[in-house]
Amino acid sequence: MTNLALLAFFWLSSFAALQALQRAGAHWAVVDGALVVTTSIALAVSVRLRARLATMLLASFVAMEVAELAIHLTYGIRSAQGASHLATLGAAMIAVVLATAFARAPRASAPAAP
Repeated sequence: MTNLALLAFFWLSSFAALQALQRAGAHWAVVDGALVVTTSIALAVSVRLRARLATMLLASFVAMEVAELAIHLTYGIRSAQGASHLATLGAAMIAVVLATAFARAPRASAPAAP
């Protein structure tokens, strides 16, 4: 239930912030930066509450949004050509899943000193 509540909080807070900024006529970079901030706040809350599923999903979104924002700022346009959105989201999700798997994997013990 905590995971669902956190994801709902993330969606509602992000939606409200983005709508307010877009209606105010903010530059696209400010709107995208606000999305990174709201997602990072939701991620910090999910880590604090130890909501594992929400943490993995939100970490993926933060990684994707930062990577995508870097692409957009590099080229100075709101949308880069091609499937950059899906590619960065997929890469971020794979990275978070692998990091979680490696963090939970048993570690090999060091050989005993002679």
